[in-house]
Amino acid sequence: MDYENHNILRYSDLFDSLNARHQQLEDALILSQEWAKQKKQLANFLDESERQLHAFEHILTDAQKMEEQQLLDQLQQATDQQRVDFDRLVELDTELAQMVSLEEGQELDADMHQLITRYDTLGTRLGQIGQLMGTLAEDMVADHFVTDRFVTVHQELCAQTSGAEALSLQFRTDNLRQRAGGRSASRITVLEKALPLAEDLKEGMAELVERLDGVEEDLLMLEEKFQLLNTIDTDLGPAREQLDALHGDDA
Repeated sequence: MDYENHNILRYSDLFDSLNARHQQLEDALILSQEWAKQKKQLANFLDESERQLHAFEHILTDAQKMEEQQLLDQLQQATDQQRVDFDRLVELDTELAQMVSLEEGQELDADMHQLITRYDTLGTRLGQIGQLMGTLAEDMVADHFVTDRFVTVHQELCAQTSGAEALSLQFRTDNLRQRAGGRSASRITVLEKALPLAEDLKEGMAELVERLDGVEEDLLMLEEKFQLLNTIDTDLGPAREQLDALHGDDA
């Protein structure tokens, strides 16, 4: 009788553990579905950001389109708005890590840490480029205004003078234009140096999408484990009947 009671306790512990694991994987499946939804949304955001950043690269080399800096501002705002979604991914990672093996949990945590680091870097570098663009745009607008006003005054003076004095004024005016043009060109050169930053951002976002795809594959493995557990549960059906029979005999 003690041997039978021992077997009953063993089977009871087995089924309790099985049911607990079954519920745990069901919860993991729900979380993985939410993760996949968040991942798709963030992937779409990254695709759109990359498209906008590509357009921004062309704006960098064209001084006549500096007013289109608002494109960068919009990209910065969109990146800031994604903070909530990335925070939710961190929460999902924490919850999922408690439902998988230690090794899988460590892998998820490492992937998530790298994703968040890249996202933070993206926001920081966008801010740096935006600040640079804003400062240079304001300086160039001010320079053009002062230069144009100065040239207008000199042209009026030239119209009221003649001979050597007029030629001297014209020479000074042309020289000023060249200096102003050279200064603008140097500022454009500075802007062009920002292109590598933009390229790094594009590469970072591409790697971010790749990482998210890898995490999605890990979640698919969770679903496979859930299906395997269901199979085990079905296979243990006869053992459950034997356990019920033992309980009946014991009664």
